[in-house]
Amino acid sequence: MQDFLRIDTVEDLKPFVNDKGFMEVILRDKKKKYRKFQKVVFNLASQEEQKELLQNAINLMNKNNDIVEKTLDAVENISKLQKLSIVLGCANLCATCVGFAIINA
Repeated sequence: MQDFLRIDTVEDLKPFVNDKGFMEVILRDKKKKYRKFQKVVFNLASQEEQKELLQNAINLMNKNNDIVEKTLDAVENISKLQKLSIVLGCANLCATCVGFAIINA
């Protein structure tokens, strides 16, 4: 009879992880012949580490949102400047027309 190893949690597999941080598993085909080695990596981060990573990701997203808001403000300012440029261009055109009217009168 073969010996079986009962695994209830991921922590039960920790003794089989090598010094590089992964475990090698042999995959077999339907005829029970060796097919290939599969390297398995476990994410064994604690809940505190996961919370910290999630908080860091949220902080980065907030920074990106701040950058987007500043960019939108800059675009709005550019739009206002373009409108001012159009108004000044129209005023220049009107002044030119008035100048030609005075010259031709």
